[in-house]
Amino acid sequence: MTGTELLPEGLELAVALIGLTLGGFSKGALGVGLPLIAVPILALSMPVANTVAIMTAPIFLTNIYQAFRGGLLPDVLRRYGTIGAGMVAGTAIGSQILITLNESTLYLIMGILVLSLPLARLLRINREIKPTTQKWLGPLFGLLGGAVGGISGFWGPIVLVYLVALRMPKDLFAATVGFLFSVASIAMSVFLTGHGVMDAEHFISSLLACIPVFFGIYLGQRVRDRISQVQFERALSITMTVIGLSLLYRSVAF
Repeated sequence: MTGTELLPEGLELAVALIGLTLGGFSKGALGVGLPLIAVPILALSMPVANTVAIMTAPIFLTNIYQAFRGGLLPDVLRRYGTIGAGMVAGTAIGSQILITLNESTLYLIMGILVLSLPLARLLRINREIKPTTQKWLGPLFGLLGGAVGGISGFWGPIVLVYLVALRMPKDLFAATVGFLFSVASIAMSVFLTGHGVMDAEHFISSLLACIPVFFGIYLGQRVRDRISQVQFERALSITMTVIGLSLLYRSVAF
């Protein structure tokens, strides 16, 4: 698969640093948004498969950090561990499609999926999900989200629709997202290596990408610690709407 270079030579590094920092800021403030923001920006100058490979280390390390922050991981493992298992299985399926998927189709699908979250909130699709239903519905959403993440590196859209419906406190939400996405990113790195996409050059680039990402996370967390639950949920919906619309635009641009 070949990428479409849309940036003048010399601007690629600067734009990549901005994209990684903004993705980190969203991750720190809202618990989500790192790949959803950074991948489309990085894809201005490289193929999507390479972009996903470079994002594996930042996604893994930031989510591990997020999962452990606040001491909520044991509760997350007990309540949502089966969703993580579903995401691993789905990622195995989706990663096999990644290297051959048409980029315009990818962005179209992702844009629609991302917009499903704010749309669900707008339509007030927020009925309480009973614990007995969560036992089978959670792993199903994990499987579907893993498949989408395996194709694109975006585990968020489908999984977030489910997690937002649970109406978690903001810190538990962030810890749960951190755990689920770190598990999925480990699986993704293994599958990409098996497909020959992840090599030594991409691995080094992936580690270097963590520097601007963690700087953005530091700034974002300072914001999250100062906002209320209502402001958090509103900001999450607005962010997902903007990201979804930008992905739809990219599907036309490609």
